[in-house]
Amino acid sequence: MGLKRCGQTEAIVLGEKMERIKPAVRDLQSRGVSARWYQAWGKNFHPNMTPAELDAALARNERWLMSKIKNGAVIYDIGPEPGRTNPSVFYALEKSTLAKLGIVPIPLPGY
Repeated sequence: MGLKRCGQTEAIVLGEKMERIKPAVRDLQSRGVSARWYQAWGKNFHPNMTPAELDAALARNERWLMSKIKNGAVIYDIGPEPGRTNPSVFYALEKSTLAKLGIVPIPLPGY
């Protein structure tokens, strides 16, 4: 796997479940990769979001992803949550955005 080291291009990790994404990012960081994840969940995401709140949260996620793509970030993907039959709307948006742009993320299995 072609890892990007600190001081080089930023990397991001996509996938389902923050409990899986965070360890993947930390593992990459421990190997010298300047990796991050989308961190707006705390104040902007809750289980009873209205349709308008969900639309706004999805738009923020897409803006973040597009800014990372524009800046040349390396994109890793830990994939869907094991056992889940339908992707989350956030992960589906990320995958759709990448597909529209012809971007194939680097698979990062094991999380």
